Amino acid sequence: MEIQIFSNSKFGQLRVVLNEKGETVFCLADVCKALDLANPSQVKMRLDSTNLHSVEVCTKSTNRHGEYVRTTKMTYIGEPNLYRCIFQSNKKEAKEFQDWVFNTVLPQIRKTGGYIPVGVEDDENEHLASLYGSEPYLVLSYRATVIAWLKGMMLYVMNDCKWTKQIQDYMEWSLRYDLWVKMRIFGDMLDTAFNDEEKATRRGPMNMLTMLKDEFTMEDLILVRRQLGKSVDTTSVKNQLSTWRKRKLVDFDSFDTVIRKKK
Repeated sequence: MEIQIFSNSKFGQLRVVLNEKGETVFCLADVCKALDLANPSQVKMRLDSTNLHSVEVCTKSTNRHGEYVRTTKMTYIGEPNLYRCIFQSNKKEAKEFQDWVFNTVLPQIRKTGGYIPVGVEDDENEHLASLYGSEPYLVLSYRATVIAWLKGMMLYVMNDCKWTKQIQDYMEWSLRYDLWVKMRIFGDMLDTAFNDEEKATRRGPMNMLTMLKDEFTMEDLILVRRQLGKSVDTTSVKNQLSTWRKRKLVDFDSFDTVIRKKK
């Protein structure tokens, strides 16, 4: 298995390899270093054991007899465990690290002879959503982008793993058409829903707090948000807790410690 090394001025080096199943796996030690997770061995214990991979790495060393090659086994993790590591990190740049991996590293791994360009990106959708003044457009654009990528990857595989401008153009057209259809059908409905939710946010945090114990963890909040049909991604959950603390409804030292309600 050939190890590829990706470098980033902010996160350092990230070693990546394709395992025997053709799945992309990431060096756990490099991930922990990038996310300021101090002890990779302890992090490993909190991960899904079925998504851990042992990779042999050859390194050159020198002793008094001269130079020799040493083989060691290192732990690599798949994408599901990568998400778990990002979720455990308190580093404010964790989201930026996630974006770098999924927007730069993975596309380069899937390339054939060059970087697979992505003409339509999240920041473009955010710009258009701000111009339209439409939060539903931004929400729907995330789903449309994923669907367009899946279509593109299917065509990429069917085309003998060769990326072409025709596939790129089709992806961009598919994204825009999918968004147009969704906005035509769901746009007004979502606008109404978002407006109703915005009106309810004045008492929303306290209502959600009543569903939690006086002392709770971030995992408890995730369960409550899931029951209410709210987003459970790392950024949304941490933003919720930060808002509560700013409003002096709760207090905590860090996101992975016990959170206490304020009386």
